[in-house]
Amino acid sequence: MKIQNNQEMNRNQIISKLKSAAPVLMSVSFSHDMGYEFSAIVPTGIIFAEPGMLLEYSGGCWPPDDWEGKTNRYKKKQLEEFLLDDEWSITAWENIELNDLQLFLDILKEES
Repeated sequence: MKIQNNQEMNRNQIISKLKSAAPVLMSVSFSHDMGYEFSAIVPTGIIFAEPGMLLEYSGGCWPPDDWEGKTNRYKKKQLEEFLLDDEWSITAWENIELNDLQLFLDILKEES
């Protein structure tokens, strides 16, 4: 996917590009006391990483670890279901600062 320079795009164009990529996992991090956390783009907005966000969901474990040895197709389907779970706090597009939208688009561009 070719994405033009962010400075040439308005807010709605950036949101449209991000929506078209959703759902997509953007980052995963880990701390020994709070377990894993992640950020992702979903159709309705962005899931921002929050300390301890997986504690109630999986005891802080990274659920995709359970998918080890499975097919790529299975993993992709499971990841999509995981990201679209109602469990996550999603920040709606209209509540996201332009700088954050541009940052997520930059990360997306680097990964494509």
